Amino acid sequence: MRWCILLLLIFCCKPKSNVPEIVWVNDKATAIILQDTTSIYVEGSSYRVLGKWDHSRFTPAVPFERGQSYHTSTGITFTIPADTTLQPPVLVGSFPSCDTVPSNLLKIYLQFSESMSEGCSSRFVQLYNATTGDTIKNAFLDLQPELWNEDGTILTLWLDPGRIKQDLIPNKDLGVVMNEDRKYKLVVAKGWRSKNGLALEKDYNRTYTTSKRDVTRPEIHSWSIGVKGDTVVVDLKESLDWLLLHSAISIPGLSPKTITESGEKKILFFPVPPGDYSLNIESRLEDLCGNNINRLFETDVTASTGNNHPKEVYTIPFHVK
Repeated sequence: MRWCILLLLIFCCKPKSNVPEIVWVNDKATAIILQDTTSIYVEGSSYRVLGKWDHSRFTPAVPFERGQSYHTSTGITFTIPADTTLQPPVLVGSFPSCDTVPSNLLKIYLQFSESMSEGCSSRFVQLYNATTGDTIKNAFLDLQPELWNEDGTILTLWLDPGRIKQDLIPNKDLGVVMNEDRKYKLVVAKGWRSKNGLALEKDYNRTYTTSKRDVTRPEIHSWSIGVKGDTVVVDLKESLDWLLLHSAISIPGLSPKTITESGEKKILFFPVPPGDYSLNIESRLEDLCGNNINRLFETDVTASTGNNHPKEVYTIPFHVK
């Protein structure tokens, strides 16, 4: 009887585990079980994980990320295991893909092979002066939430518009992000994890040479439309916004595959059967500096543009034999 009482006391006095039990549903970490009901944060940041406690069970608003470490306000640290059966993510490319860009470049797109962890781009993406090696501080607009596409594979990075637009306070205080006739290097560091918990295995580097500022609108009437077999080739004469090219240009009645080429200076549609068509261009289509078909990026939006009834869609007719 005494031994039973002793064993019961030992069991009751046993310290509570500080290692949470992970609850898995369809290979996703949907909850943890931990006796210490406290606030949970992403390791290395002050970002608090949103969710709710139900006794000793914490369910985050979205599943915990694979490979990510977390800590509680009471000092407990835990890591969600990565799925090692999967391939690590790859940065497929960055856009614009041309080597020379205007010094007032507005946006850079990063395209990954799979969905990436969000809210951490500032830790992995930097812009440098390629000649001196100096970091361009505050080059990118710190947006929260970040601008990802629906499946989390494409990130839009805005170079700070307040520094690009002349005469604004950030422009006067910090100067422009990039100067003319210089070389700049975009670096995306390895270690950035996908939502599956695996990390980029190597750094991504891209060098740009800057030209003079672009302060003109895209001139669609200078475009040329050629036909090669069942493929329509639209020569844009300049590099335009890579992401908008996939959504702001269409051929009514067709759903052809589109591919951009030559540093986003050409767009291809195929297959296109013989017949009469029109190329529809939405006015929101922009060049690399945010100038769209109806308005310059530097224009005061409250001022008159001289066109009281700007078109929302422009059309260019063409024929395929």
